[in-house]
This record gives sequence, structure tokens and C-alpha cells, in this order.
Amino acid sequence: ALSALDAGALAQRDVLQLSGGERQRVALAQCAVQGAPLMLLDEPIAFQDPGHQRQVGRWLAELHGRCVVFSAHDIHWAASVATHVLALHGDGRWEAGPSASMLTAERLEAVYGCRWERTGGAWVTVD
Repeated sequence: ALSALDAGALAQRDVLQLSGGERQRVALAQCAVQGAPLMLLDEPIAFQDPGHQRQVGRWLAELHGRCVVFSAHDIHWAASVATHVLALHGDGRWEAGPSASMLTAERLEAVYGCRWERTGGAWVTVD
């Protein structure tokens, strides 16, 4: 699990000497080796550079036989990784469904309170 997350070389280092991104990848590996069928992750790409964000996304997608639920504020990353989305509105309402039908400019605006558009395959906020 450490090697799959580019963290194999970190095994011999004191956790207090690791960067935030390194700690995050070690924690993800630790979660995976526990073997739980359900993984609840809060911002799994926090502190990760773009290359490691992509690597973590691929790794999560390859965790067969498990249900992975994560929260993420990076819409572009979530759109590239998630199969389903749960949109939480500030007034207690929620909506859920497949990513392709859930990630729309209208829904993102309703949830985040700002305008969105899909540009070059990525979701971006617009003025």
C-alpha cells in the first residue's frame, strides 16, 4: 500500500518528519491495510501536489471490493474519480446520483453559491 502511494521510502522515517502530503499518503495506506470494506475519507488529496492527487485518485479507483466515500472540495478531481456524488445544500436538502448527471453548472452554483462552467474538460468558477 505504501509503494502504491509513492510512500514506500517513508516507512523508515519518523512521522513527525513527514510533510503534510506524505503524512496523508501514509494515513491512506494505513487505512487500506486495515481491510475494512468501507473507507470514509475526508479530503484524501489534501496537501498533495497534482501528480500525487492523480496517483491517489487512481489508487482509490483500484480498491476493488470496497466502498470508498470521500469528501472533497476540488470539483475537477472529484469529477475525475467519483462514480457517484452526494450534494449537500446549506438548508439541509441533499441530492445524490451518478457523477455524470450530478455535476452540472446549475447544481454546483446552488451548492457553492458561485457560477461554474466546464472549460477544457475541467470545472472552473467564473465571475
